[in-house]
Amino acid sequence: MQHGRTRQRSRHRRPRRQLNRNSAKCADVWYASTADGAAVNSGNCNAGANQQWVPTAVGSNYELVNVNSGKCLQISGASTADGAVAVQSTCTGASHQLWTKTAVIGGYVTFTNINSGKCLEVAGASTANGAALDQASCSAGTNQQWMIV
Repeated sequence: MQHGRTRQRSRHRRPRRQLNRNSAKCADVWYASTADGAAVNSGNCNAGANQQWVPTAVGSNYELVNVNSGKCLQISGASTADGAVAVQSTCTGASHQLWTKTAVIGGYVTFTNINSGKCLEVAGASTANGAALDQASCSAGTNQQWMIV
């Protein structure tokens, strides 16, 4: 048990990539880093373990655990501000590492951070390789929509 939450088996335990609708790029731990605080950016989709994530249920929420590093996707510094960047860090079950998944049109989902109530997005709706992932107020923007592939 962590922070009063019981870990449950997710029905999506196999590694999956998170493909952004706007950029057609995947959530990518930059340079396949295994360090705490390593940036999570968008990159051309490939079979690399640094682009594979295992959604792990924690109560009704999810940790997104990177296959390469074994670390969780989180918002840096537990920030609640728009523009706060996504990084990876050792999984603790803290609220800035927990996400809800909400279905949107066409099989896409949004990921909302439990701590901030903001959505994971590709910053500035960029389509460039290496564009930062950050959080922002949830909108209908396609840069906040993800296909789990």
